[in-house]
Amino acid sequence: MKRFKPALKIKIIICFILTGLIFMSSLYIIPLTDRNTLVNIDDLLKEKENTIDVLSIGNRKLSYGINPMDMYHKFGIRSYNAISGSSYRTQYYDLLAYSLKKQKPKAVIVETSALFDYDNSFPTRFSNLQRVISNQFSKPKYDSLDNTKGYQITLNNSSMTQTDYMTSNQLSYQINKENLSDLDKMISYANKNNIKVLFVSLPNIIGWNNNRYKAVKSLADQYKVSYLDFNQNEYRTQIKMNYQYDFYSKNLLNILGSYKVSSYLAYYLSKTYKLDNYKNKSEAWKKYYQNYLKILARMTKEEITEVYEKYRALLIPSSKNTSSSNKINRASAPTSYYHEISKSIDVFHIGNSDIYSAINPMWMYQKKGITSYVFGEALQDVSMAYGLFKEALKTQKPKVLVFDTNEIFYQIISSERAKTKSLDYTRRIPSHYNNAKGYFIRYDSSAVAHNTRSSNLKSSSVSNMAEYYLDGIMNLAAKNNIKVLFVTVPCPGDWNVKRREVVKRYAKKYNVNYIDFNEDSYIKKLAIDYSKDFVNANHLNIIGAYKITDYLSDYLANNFGLQNRKSEVFAHQWTLSMTRFQNALKSGATTSTAHLRTYNNLLKVMKNQ
Repeated sequence: MKRFKPALKIKIIICFILTGLIFMSSLYIIPLTDRNTLVNIDDLLKEKENTIDVLSIGNRKLSYGINPMDMYHKFGIRSYNAISGSSYRTQYYDLLAYSLKKQKPKAVIVETSALFDYDNSFPTRFSNLQRVISNQFSKPKYDSLDNTKGYQITLNNSSMTQTDYMTSNQLSYQINKENLSDLDKMISYANKNNIKVLFVSLPNIIGWNNNRYKAVKSLADQYKVSYLDFNQNEYRTQIKMNYQYDFYSKNLLNILGSYKVSSYLAYYLSKTYKLDNYKNKSEAWKKYYQNYLKILARMTKEEITEVYEKYRALLIPSSKNTSSSNKINRASAPTSYYHEISKSIDVFHIGNSDIYSAINPMWMYQKKGITSYVFGEALQDVSMAYGLFKEALKTQKPKVLVFDTNEIFYQIISSERAKTKSLDYTRRIPSHYNNAKGYFIRYDSSAVAHNTRSSNLKSSSVSNMAEYYLDGIMNLAAKNNIKVLFVTVPCPGDWNVKRREVVKRYAKKYNVNYIDFNEDSYIKKLAIDYSKDFVNANHLNIIGAYKITDYLSDYLANNFGLQNRKSEVFAHQWTLSMTRFQNALKSGATTSTAHLRTYNNLLKVMKNQ
């Protein structure tokens, strides 16, 4: 084997290095304005004409940082993220020019971090080489961008601390001349087409500092455009940034962080540029949003992350526009309902604490595949029931309303302050309440008396106001083609024959069926045990709830033709909810000997059914 002299070896190595450096340098002049480097431009061009009001332009950080679905959800804004696949060219002009072939946006968001992306270092040139080679064979792919208007869904997080933030002073704050020229061309084009321009810097722990902020601020002043830097403490405070949960990586947001940024942006855009709210105007966007929720459902089929749970909690609609007559105290309402997929609930159970202790949607689903939800609040009166019913109909189209009648005898609280005070109890409801579609797990068992003098003295009068709201509930049901079933769950401390007769008259008036589980025939049929099945004289425990739910499951399936929905696309979410409920049920049973005894008695009842 021929051996090279050491001096010749060195010369050969130097030649290879110089050749490589020359090739890397040539990458500066490779043109990258073709459509291949515009990641989702083809999807943007498929959008119907004039259906995008806000175009967001930027690179990879933008696809993780601004969620058009959340902007629509919050303020009905129709927006799209146009993403550049280039690692060092922003391509602002190209993205805007392509979009204007079919769209007439009123505003353009320019994500500014890409202005600084070009670096003269060897590693950057090598990454450019990788990008150029890959672009020759395939267009860059980002999961789910086509279904989410250019947003990249990420459900995991990397825990950061505030001390990590904006600590790098080594970052260049010189804006690349090519990018500046491209930006200038884009802004001129936007001005020519009467499009407002907004500069935005997304939260970026390691890729931002105050020098970069000053450089962009100077540029914004020069072009006379507005600028929002979410790295500044003012905005971090306003959006309540959480360093532990809001980041996917040190320079990318996850779904939780992007929700906070997108919500603020939607508010700002709506207020500043007077954009129309299409939330109730566009059927197409309603479908886009529902499809987005289905994507989330598929992504969480195997595992629901803590980030996802927190995100879903933030999707609860604002009550600012709710009239005082229907106002819902969201701190105490069964807020997990807002996490349900649209049109997935077939049965509403509405009532006070009697009903959320007596009907368990998880067992109903397990037995018959019926999807249902309990809207029950402590001391709930009929006016509150009406408000809950009306609110729930915004996202659901149930086939049946199961209405617990005991609350029609409650005095309607006229004062919002008094109503809030009366509902404080529900704020102490444990977390497993939200794991069972509104059902409240109760283990305590105590013997209760029935047909007592105290229950017989309970008033059987219904106020004019209560009747007014009951009429409202029935009218809403009729308007939405919803069948109604009146029920009174076992509550010996509150119930008497006079109340039963009053409800029977209302059932006849509205031509609905009525089941009074306090009647001896039902007590006997369901084997209700006054010594074991109650928490107290007005509320059932898990044993009593199982017996009522088991009977109602059959009754609803047989009398209302409800379908078994265990094969639906959202079935896995119910399976996960069932698993969480069963775990919570077992876990709660271990907290005391009495709870364990009740749980074991429940298992015996279930086995014998």
